[in-house]
Amino acid sequence: MSEARATEVLKKLWPEWSGRLEVLRDGPDTWVYRPSRGRVPAVVKLWPRKAEAKASRQALRQAELAAVLSHGPYRVPRVLWFGKGALVMQDAGGPDFRERLETQARGPLLRSAGEWLAAYHGLSLRDRKFLPKGQVNWLTRLVDAVEAGERTPIDAKGLVSAARALKETRATVRGLPATRAITHRDLTLSNLVSGAEGTVWGIDFENAKEDEPLRDVFSLALDVLELTGDESALAALREGYGDDVTAPEVRLFLQRCFAISLWANTPVSPSKRQRRRWEIARDLLERDSAVI
Repeated sequence: MSEARATEVLKKLWPEWSGRLEVLRDGPDTWVYRPSRGRVPAVVKLWPRKAEAKASRQALRQAELAAVLSHGPYRVPRVLWFGKGALVMQDAGGPDFRERLETQARGPLLRSAGEWLAAYHGLSLRDRKFLPKGQVNWLTRLVDAVEAGERTPIDAKGLVSAARALKETRATVRGLPATRAITHRDLTLSNLVSGAEGTVWGIDFENAKEDEPLRDVFSLALDVLELTGDESALAALREGYGDDVTAPEVRLFLQRCFAISLWANTPVSPSKRQRRRWEIARDLLERDSAVI
């Protein structure tokens, strides 16, 4: 069914198209194919009919970014065609960074990941004084929801204790140097793809709102720790990203916020992967310095 949709889409873009479809992702949330013999290297991404609004947001955001990140080493694929939950985009061609991390030197790879992220955030990055009101309000709502039984995460008692302890540190970070930017907000190593001549391509955009830029750094760091357990490799990610503005105290506060958020979304009976990521979050919560 999805292959037939992909073929239909390609014929709308290239009426003469006739080729094969290599399966890159086979559902259940999206289907991704690489067609052979297209006019240009391309990838077809399909969403379920019920997710057409989400698809529209992603296509619009990707088109906006591709207009300004189309040249140089750090790029976003151009949108070639979009309609009714189907997107045809420029194909970067190479493996994603999750796959590369398993076989290649971590330092250069993670440095380039940080550099791509710095280029992306740099489109909207601004300096500011850190105001933890939003995080404190979120922590309060989280504690209330867990205590009321509205949320049932793993080790709920421990989560409430950690959230309350973090709230008490807000005065130590208020007013310190920090930044804001429009973030990816769902960035993983799988969303970074290697292209020709050392180019790095980012994919799967949707968010268009300002947030804490270090959220994206944390997401990548979490992937690295989950896959390799190699904390020393994170130095290259930090160097590539190059944030020389955010105060160390703010970095640590935000790292703990991100870790608590992951904990809050870990179910009582987690999968093996969910438990591993929860264990990493618990460890990061106890650190006296940030890894991001």
